[in-house]
Amino acid sequence: MYNLCSLFILIKHLTSIRARYNTQKYRKEWEKLEAVKDWLNPSTSNLSKAYCKYCKVLLNAKLGDLIKHGQTLKEKLIPDLNLFEEEELHQMLL
Repeated sequence: MYNLCSLFILIKHLTSIRARYNTQKYRKEWEKLEAVKDWLNPSTSNLSKAYCKYCKVLLNAKLGDLIKHGQTLKEKLIPDLNLFEEEELHQMLL
């Protein structure tokens, strides 16, 4: 029977093995995808990270995470753009 300490060490070991094999590396071809092409760059320090040039943050180089980040960017930027267009239109009508 395992004691608590040896069980913890076993779990830690198995987790590190799984993490080693599941690490996604940045792929240059992602930069061509419409959902991410405007803001995506590779990280200069880590092959398993991507860089958002708008937010200036490192992201995990997992395509699903990158697409979600792109959707968040649209939600943040588009309302501001629409507000700007409404104000500009209002000024033109005055």
